[in-house]
Amino acid sequence: MNKLLQEYIIWMEVQTDKYTSVTIKNRSKIIGSLLNYFNFKQLCQLKDLDSEKIEEFLNHIQKERKLANSSFNSYLNQIKGYQKYLRRVLKLNYKFTEDEYGNKIETKKVHKKIKKVLTDDELSAILEVTTTKKQKVLLLTFMYTGLRKEEILTLKKSQINIENNTITIKQKGGNIRSLTVNPELTKMLINYSRNNKKYVFENSHGNPPSTSWINKFLKILCKRAGVNRDSDFFRSISPHIFRAGVAMRYISETGDLSGASALLGHTSSQSIYAYINKDDLIKTNISTNMFNNIAI
Repeated sequence: MNKLLQEYIIWMEVQTDKYTSVTIKNRSKIIGSLLNYFNFKQLCQLKDLDSEKIEEFLNHIQKERKLANSSFNSYLNQIKGYQKYLRRVLKLNYKFTEDEYGNKIETKKVHKKIKKVLTDDELSAILEVTTTKKQKVLLLTFMYTGLRKEEILTLKKSQINIENNTITIKQKGGNIRSLTVNPELTKMLINYSRNNKKYVFENSHGNPPSTSWINKFLKILCKRAGVNRDSDFFRSISPHIFRAGVAMRYISETGDLSGASALLGHTSSQSIYAYINKDDLIKTNISTNMFNNIAI
């Protein structure tokens, strides 16, 4: 591994209140690609790096990997993070580390896409084709909580409070949020994980399931349940579709955007607007009927 990248990864890993393992993994891939593209192995080589070269790299990556404009913008933001590290931590005074550097590259226009959601009938159909207790409880957790996939897959038994029916989540930046959940779901989570060592949904090795596993698993279930409106919809099926559904239902029932934003744990109140679709607001609410006939 490139020494420059390795030092950066070690620094991020120490900042546990700022960087999650997923953030570190994604950023290290992007910065590694940047350093390898220009064959930079020493800090002194970065003195010749400027906005024109960065833009050259980003355009090359976008074309090679067929990235959407949103990914281009995400790559740019990750590189800005590396820029701040070099300037503030390593105290380098190069073109690349100047404050105004990031503003010299324009972000690309992204067409807003409203999040797609599953209907109650589709959720019921998917639940019916599950074959194990783990699959059922995992799906119900996605359907009812609105938690991010990493938050669910790495959910620990110690985070669940059965007395007040809450799940405590530690967010990036060290912030803590407490989420009130359906009492039936709380019981299921406790009962299902009774014999597990640490994680609620741990695998046979005692580790959380991988994100790649849950992505493939959901597509298999949707296909088995006949939930496949069209090819574009099928490609969009991921754990996030359940999170979007929770947000849409909350907004349609309460009209409270700030409450929905807090429920999802957004750091920016503007993020919730991606979930507002007047033509697709769900007027029904998934209630405890989803828990019927599920013995855990």
